[in-house]
Amino acid sequence: MNDKEKWKAVSARSKDVQYEKPVVPMAIDRVGFRGIYIPLNSFSRPPVIYSSGRVSVMVDLPPYQRGINMSRTMIGVTDYIGDGKDGLEELAPSMAKRLLELHEYSTKSRIRISADGYLASSSPISGLQSHEHFRVKVGAVMTRSALLRSIGVTITGISTCPCGAELMRSALDHGPETAGLMPTHMQRARATLLISLQGENRITIPQLLTAVSESMSGSTHSVLKRADEGFVIYSALKNPKFVEDIYRSIAKEFMTRYPDLDKNTRVYISVVSEESIHNFNASASGWSSYRDLKEMLR
Repeated sequence: MNDKEKWKAVSARSKDVQYEKPVVPMAIDRVGFRGIYIPLNSFSRPPVIYSSGRVSVMVDLPPYQRGINMSRTMIGVTDYIGDGKDGLEELAPSMAKRLLELHEYSTKSRIRISADGYLASSSPISGLQSHEHFRVKVGAVMTRSALLRSIGVTITGISTCPCGAELMRSALDHGPETAGLMPTHMQRARATLLISLQGENRITIPQLLTAVSESMSGSTHSVLKRADEGFVIYSALKNPKFVEDIYRSIAKEFMTRYPDLDKNTRVYISVVSEESIHNFNASASGWSSYRDLKEMLR
């Protein structure tokens, strides 16, 4: 008997202790793995490239069973790593569905995936090519009868202070009607847009990236020649925004792109400006119901 046959035989005659009754008959809401790293290159679609992702995977456990089948949990993750045909937006729901197929005793599965993405970009004047980094999160909570999914992105842009511009306007004796640009402080800002919705999905990650990037004072770029730099600064000074302005602009841009989603959809927005003249950051964040946003922005 070779090693393969030997250990198959050992496994066959061993008890499956996961199915024993626990000493304390108590249900557990989440059992599984955290910190699984997976490749995501098969989900890349121009102009977006994905590298790797970190996965958290959980199922619930009934009170009459001692433990879950750990290997089945990993199979539920690895079954879809090299696929990529349905896009990253569908990866978490696919994994969640597979977990419930593999864990017949579970009634709920949870998947959270956070990943690095790179968006193909070019500098505004010279057209130099680069790939700008962003973060993406996809998730799913699935029961035997329902699915709640989430899709979100975080990008870096520019925030330009309107208050500083107004102070400079006053100091330089320009009236409010002036068309000239006013100097002010600007800084990098991180903005997040996360959508939680039920059932089928029509949201795409590139659309979310566009909604967020077009809401900032300006865009950041990895590669800039002097003409590009001048254009970026000029454009940002023409478009000063508080974090509150960016927050509201993201909400409006999202609703413009998705005017008819399910009324139970929820929207999370966060903007953090890494202030250049303060020893702290400015922030605006919060959840809104899709119904409320539609009412406010109609």
